[in-house]
Amino acid sequence: MRAVGLALVNATLWSNPHHLEMVSLLSTRGEDESAFLSRHRTGSIKALFFDLLGRGEINGLIEVCARFASVCQRFVKSGEARIARANEANSYVYETLLQRVEGSRMMAMPEAIGREHGTVSLYLPNLKSDASNASTKVRLGTQRRSVSVSQVALDTASSRLSSDSSVRAFGLWIDVEGSSFEVLPGGRSAISKLAKVIILETEDEAVLEGSGQRLEINDLLINCGQVPIARDREHPYAFNILSVNEGVYSRNIRVI
Repeated sequence: MRAVGLALVNATLWSNPHHLEMVSLLSTRGEDESAFLSRHRTGSIKALFFDLLGRGEINGLIEVCARFASVCQRFVKSGEARIARANEANSYVYETLLQRVEGSRMMAMPEAIGREHGTVSLYLPNLKSDASNASTKVRLGTQRRSVSVSQVALDTASSRLSSDSSVRAFGLWIDVEGSSFEVLPGGRSAISKLAKVIILETEDEAVLEGSGQRLEINDLLINCGQVPIARDREHPYAFNILSVNEGVYSRNIRVI
């Protein structure tokens, strides 16, 4: 299935980057483009992410580059047994994030998530008011100052979450300003076994140094047993991918 899925996604999902498309690896829906666009804009894809989180065994969430942890807050409030972890390496934003942590079921960590343990350079905008746009990659044509921040692998972050015996499976929300392919390789085990629903941003073009790796991201997801089911068009050069574990896909094929 994965080999067929890879061919379908590469040929169909990415062939026309200027249109929003919803792709099932088993079938595509037959409807005209205008009707499709009206149903599946960015907000709809994010709504589908939360809808799928509410189905089945998922009771944990990791928000990578959490900023103000709005995703974690929404998830925790949606069920009494739900646990969320917000990772934010930007110290300017982290102080505000801490004020939003509510109760023992929501945790915050002041660290980046990447391929491996260690430190990584975080590039900050010159204006503090733009601090939420920090990235581990340099935006081409801009001047930014860098700071060194602590980093852990995604598998380690998932192990911390799943060390709570009540966490059976979790969702991943990744919004890392061009660095998605720096995050995913460090979490192959988690993506294969416990991450049931994933939403992440990627780029068509290298607007940040070394970004625009959408095909590599897609290949990694499929090789880890994920099924990319949707994309949007949030910016002229960037879009979100929604991916689900093969088991989740099979059980929810009628709503996907």
